[in-house]
Amino acid sequence: METRQILLTEPAGAAAKMGALAEINPTLVLVFGALRFFESPGLLDTLRHQCPGAAIAGCSTAGEIEGNQVHDGTCVVTAMAFDRATVRVEATRLASMADSLGAGERLAKALPKE
Repeated sequence: METRQILLTEPAGAAAKMGALAEINPTLVLVFGALRFFESPGLLDTLRHQCPGAAIAGCSTAGEIEGNQVHDGTCVVTAMAFDRATVRVEATRLASMADSLGAGERLAKALPKE
């Protein structure tokens, strides 16, 4: 397994830094950041273009972890390339916090049974 991680401080500079992620041909990309990064047009499109074979998942946060540092108001993107593992992403809507259990059940049903 190989990993690469980048820290974005501004949505506008995202594309220039994402080339480092593409170099490892990632299987999975995790994106955790401040809401402004997800509201910014193009972040997801840029990730999909730079890492076309990767499953992409993430969410907004109230603090981001990069290496052994904690940041606030940034976006941390971690790419992982697996030698033998496969990845599958599923999603569901969370109607409210009271729907958390239901959301978990929906996600569990969507995953393949072994």
